[in-house]
Amino acid sequence: NITWSQAECREYITDTFMCVKMKKTNLDRDNNLPCPARRPCMCFDFEPDERKVDCIFVDLYTIPTDLSQNVSKLYAMDNKISYIENGMFHGMSNIQYLTLDLNEIHEIASFGFKRLDKLEDL
Repeated sequence: NITWSQAECREYITDTFMCVKMKKTNLDRDNNLPCPARRPCMCFDFEPDERKVDCIFVDLYTIPTDLSQNVSKLYAMDNKISYIENGMFHGMSNIQYLTLDLNEIHEIASFGFKRLDKLEDL
């Protein structure tokens, strides 16, 4: 039985009238494969051909280096990323969709997006 204090509930409110607490695991719910993301990022809507990682609004200064090559969509908007460095996406060759909106990017290295051969949408 899981109970919440009022303070905890306010932090995780998803609806004006409801507070829901879900058990978090490191497995995707459909295929029971390990989630390729670590905190503060998380996995969502995993499908066999579409592995999505949410790193939205988590105060990142760089892209996490522990994401696996299974990731196909990476949402990293509204963070504090200011520089896209060479090799930043090393090992993430299957990314097809990458969103970096609302970051503080002011410089991109010459090969900052190298190895993102499948990238379709930036």
